[in-house]
Amino acid sequence: MLLQSTTTDLLAKLISIPSKTHEEKKIANFILDWLRTNGVPAKMQDENIVACIKGINQDKALILTGHIDTVATGPLEAWNEDPYEPMVKDGMMNGLGASDMKAGVAVFMELAVHYSKHVPKCDVWFAFVVGEEIDGRGSQSFLKWFTKQSLYFGYKHIEAIIGEPTDNAALGVGHRGNMFVEIMFSGDGLAKYGIAPEILHAGDLIKKLESLEVKWKKQFAHKSLGAPSIGLTSITTKARKCSIVLDIRTVPKLHNQTTDLLKDFCSKLSFKTKVRLMDDCPAGWTEENTELRQLFSRAYKDIPQKVFEGAADLCFFTENNISTVIFGPGQREKMHAANESFELAKIPVYQQIIMDIASRYGGV
Repeated sequence: MLLQSTTTDLLAKLISIPSKTHEEKKIANFILDWLRTNGVPAKMQDENIVACIKGINQDKALILTGHIDTVATGPLEAWNEDPYEPMVKDGMMNGLGASDMKAGVAVFMELAVHYSKHVPKCDVWFAFVVGEEIDGRGSQSFLKWFTKQSLYFGYKHIEAIIGEPTDNAALGVGHRGNMFVEIMFSGDGLAKYGIAPEILHAGDLIKKLESLEVKWKKQFAHKSLGAPSIGLTSITTKARKCSIVLDIRTVPKLHNQTTDLLKDFCSKLSFKTKVRLMDDCPAGWTEENTELRQLFSRAYKDIPQKVFEGAADLCFFTENNISTVIFGPGQREKMHAANESFELAKIPVYQQIIMDIASRYGGV
């Protein structure tokens, strides 16, 4: 068992280093130096920090991964304390990133040191990645690189745990995809009822999208992730032009064809449109019969396995055929909010569960 006080000190140091997305270099350098100083063979991989601890069973690999970036602080006046000066009060440590997800990162760093001194039952990889809060570029870069490494090592089985906040109380096994799509309209005639035609076109399409959503729900609904949905996030009008932005939540069978299906739908309208994909995060899903899900089911029956509403880096792992679960000590309700904090008592519980699961997984 690792010492909570040591991990607490490490967490405080991580919080004190600002690491907003695209500004992770300082914290990445700290993690690299800290791991190397403590005997872990860590190295830079693009902007990420990675390390591999060789285990007894080298046919299997377990990846423990977490992101080192945070959202922005928001208005500083909303914080009771400086977001980069962590303080402990009533068993809670405050600070930006405390729950999301520097607590998980701190535990994984300590585990890397532990396994470098006590040989694990299988190879354990640690990946501390950048860019999760915006586009997942860190995990995507790591996985592109790791795919080559896994071929070199000849692994027969690979699974991963992402230390995102679940309060030690839930196992995330999937999430719907998320696409933001802009549809643009141009005026092409006289205004009707004093309303510019491009605005009428937008209103007409919004009504018709209801029927498209109903069709997609019947055609693509997933047994666990649920049905896709189409939401309207904004309408913008300017200089005889109008555009709407859609927030489309997708499922695996739909995701890769969403834009094409939407373009085909719009092409059959009586007015012209232009469809532009703005942002894209695929759906992620880990089947119930995978080892990690089965291990949690048998050893920790009180931890429910759930589909999460928000997208995460899980999708990039499952796209690379790496079964992945989300499980971390941070509190989800504290994420992305002023006065973010973390309950320090969660650390030893999380450490014990991860070490137990890693041992069971490596020994299977």
